Amino acid sequence: MEKLEYEIKDDDYYLFSAGELTSREIYFIDDPKLKRMINSSNKEELLKLLKETFYAKYLDELEKGQAFEQVLCLEFSDIVSYLKKTLKEEQMQAINILFIAETIHNLKLVLKSLFFEGNLGHLFIKLQYPYEHLLNAAKTKKLEDMDVVNTKALEKITKLAESNKSYREMEMELERHFLDILYASSLQLKSPMIRDYLKHSIDIYNIKNIYRYKLSKDKFGFDKFISKNGFIEIDFFKKYQKEIN
Repeated sequence: MEKLEYEIKDDDYYLFSAGELTSREIYFIDDPKLKRMINSSNKEELLKLLKETFYAKYLDELEKGQAFEQVLCLEFSDIVSYLKKTLKEEQMQAINILFIAETIHNLKLVLKSLFFEGNLGHLFIKLQYPYEHLLNAAKTKKLEDMDVVNTKALEKITKLAESNKSYREMEMELERHFLDILYASSLQLKSPMIRDYLKHSIDIYNIKNIYRYKLSKDKFGFDKFISKNGFIEIDFFKKYQKEIN
């Protein structure tokens, strides 16, 4: 395996970031406490341990029976707000990369809302934009006040929604398109580490989608969903297309 090496510049910005990260260590749950939480025998014991952490502020929601996933999404929203205040303009695409799974989830919800003509806002994870903003932009084709990656993804959604393709084919094609435009945008970031993180993520999505394709027994071909921008070359994946089809 190729040895990955990254240069860390010892400048004022790096030192500031390192210092701020240290100050935010209060948000971390140490390994022993995390293991105790995992091994909790019941909900009451888990909440008692959670009360000893920074995340005690969410106890009211959890005690009312709110799903932990919803609480986690609230924290995601806080993190994105923090990043938008902290990152430089040319670094903003890092948000789409760090929250790649959540962003893809949201875009698929918009596509699904258009395809089935329903409101799926209760499943949306608020990150950079509200559900209503993305859905309305896709419906009216007025793609304004958004970053370039989400704008191009919504352009793709509007085209797919007007096509005669199956929903599964549209969904997988959207995912590939998003990964491709996200990678193109990542080239502007001066961070090989972030780009390599994205390339590994693309490999994982490619492998996952090949398995989904196999289980679904679809026949529209790998070109619809395989992104070429991972570490694993596309020709390697295509060797298995004949076996699956």
